[in-house]
Amino acid sequence: MRLVLAAFALTFIALISTGTGCATGSSDSGAPAFTEDRMAADAGGAMPVSEAELRQSPAPQIERQLIKTGRLSMRVGDYDDAVAALRDTIANYDAYLSGEQEQRRTYRVENTFVVRVASDEFDALMAALSGIAGSVEARSIDVDDVTEEFVDVQARLRSRRAAEERYLDILQRATTVEDILTVQRQLDQVREEIERVEGRLRFLRDRVGFSTLTVSLYQETDFALTEGPGFFSRVGESFEAGWRAVLEVALGLIAVWPFLLLLGVGTWGYRRWRRANPPSKRSARLRVEQPTERPTERPSERPADAG
Repeated sequence: MRLVLAAFALTFIALISTGTGCATGSSDSGAPAFTEDRMAADAGGAMPVSEAELRQSPAPQIERQLIKTGRLSMRVGDYDDAVAALRDTIANYDAYLSGEQEQRRTYRVENTFVVRVASDEFDALMAALSGIAGSVEARSIDVDDVTEEFVDVQARLRSRRAAEERYLDILQRATTVEDILTVQRQLDQVREEIERVEGRLRFLRDRVGFSTLTVSLYQETDFALTEGPGFFSRVGESFEAGWRAVLEVALGLIAVWPFLLLLGVGTWGYRRWRRANPPSKRSARLRVEQPTERPTERPSERPADAG
């Protein structure tokens, strides 16, 4: 009887130990591991997607995305009338002036306008502006197809937003401060990428939606359109011209510095030689080196013999 009771007790203890171990193991395996690799896997890859993933990402079919830019240069007979006509023409279209630069010279006045116009009205506006001038000297249109970049940016933005949603879900399941901070760092990185991609997408949409047209108007006359410079203006120009001349001379001297150096060394050597050999010493040396000749006696100058 004692043996039966002992065996029953040992069996009961073994069963209790096995159940406790199973419960502990299941609890440990169910605990979330908030590592960066695990979160990246849970988020479906929040890091920059590859080209293969972009191709596999479903994207809606969109029309061609074209960026148009044009240039128009015209010579006009009356500058003021042409400028007024240009402003009236722009007001009749879905367009606006984004820049203007006027230059006035003695016999020429010129103005360059930068016009932003809706893409579907670009050709019509360019044709209308070409008719306000007497002579169109230059006309050009450039078209840049950005459809592929537009689709890639949209796919990249969808991927980042999906990753953001999954990171937010992971953040709700985080329990410790360390896990929360780790998830938040990844979430901030994804949101920064979203802002950068959204900025590029806005830029492309603006360039596609509104084309840029640069229009130059100028008038040339035989009479002076502006008065000549006054006295003080001419004085200032003279000072400026003088300063430029000084700079040119200085730059010229800098360019020939090797010759100036050789000239200075030669002059210094010659002066040292002159100080070591003054003219008095040279004259005395010449007199010493020159042989002395005895004067020849003439027969008439000989004394007469006494006897």
